[in-house]
Amino acid sequence: RRNRHIELSDDVRRDISKWYRLLYLFNGRTVFRGLRRCRSRYPAYSDASFSGWGFAWAIIVVDGAWPQQWHGRFGRPTAAWKVAHGDDERIWINYCEALAALFCLRTILPWVGNGTRLTFFEDNQAVCGMLHKLQTASVASKPVVTEICWLLGAYNVELDVRYIESARNCTADAASRVRSAKI
Repeated sequence: RRNRHIELSDDVRRDISKWYRLLYLFNGRTVFRGLRRCRSRYPAYSDASFSGWGFAWAIIVVDGAWPQQWHGRFGRPTAAWKVAHGDDERIWINYCEALAALFCLRTILPWVGNGTRLTFFEDNQAVCGMLHKLQTASVASKPVVTEICWLLGAYNVELDVRYIESARNCTADAASRVRSAKI
């Protein structure tokens, strides 16, 4: 084994010393003292069903439908589907709910305001966990959560994710089912 030495300039040594002092002073303590993000005036609500997605924010209510190619691929597969296609092509409600949250955030974040905290209500506890941690183990949902992270970073918005019962999420729930309503 040979000993390897790294030559450090005086400027680098000063930088290391500065960061060491900062870490020593603030280790385990928050740097933000008395400074809090402004809370967005209006909370956001999103929901998804197997017929579509929807969200509500301020006076905006938006609904949308899933692609026609997704028809018959939702939820638990039938025995005939398993024989013909296997389980790989199934679309699960958690993925749909995460997409509904993404569509909501894509639309409203430009108006929420930079440096704010947005209260976001979701009626799927798994998606609440994804949005709270901003990570997921789901291979299908990973690109969705990644884009949400990028959007939040780009607009400097912090999500305050809260679970809401489906019965109380009535506006977003109705928007997600508009496409399946019989008129």
